[in-house]
Amino acid sequence: MSGTVSANTCRICGNKEGNVLYLVREMMFGLREEFTYFECAQCGCLQIAEFPADMSGYYPDDYYSFNAYDGRKFKGFGGAFNRMKYSFLVSGGGALQKLAGMFTGINDYYIFKGLKVHKNTRILDVGCGNGQSFLY
Repeated sequence: MSGTVSANTCRICGNKEGNVLYLVREMMFGLREEFTYFECAQCGCLQIAEFPADMSGYYPDDYYSFNAYDGRKFKGFGGAFNRMKYSFLVSGGGALQKLAGMFTGINDYYIFKGLKVHKNTRILDVGCGNGQSFLY
């Protein structure tokens, strides 16, 4: 679902006009709850419209980011491969991106589908855990 909404104020630039609304389901834990996000028409920031009152269902005690990140994911030969793999998945686009996802088993990068994301795109990920997924 998408449409224009003016009630949501961008937390980055304060814009209230022409923002585009998206209805998204939680899929990481299979709860399938729906959340409203909006894309700011002014600065392009995509953000949740309203935070859930109780976040505990999304952050169980064994949540991956509660563990310290050891930094090994991007070090040495394996780290160079991971940097190349993630870079390609983000910037590969279309059929190449799909093929890379099938080859590497990383299909969660389809979150970028339909977005104009490239290697130099700036992404503000508030709540990125310990950074082991995207930040390197």
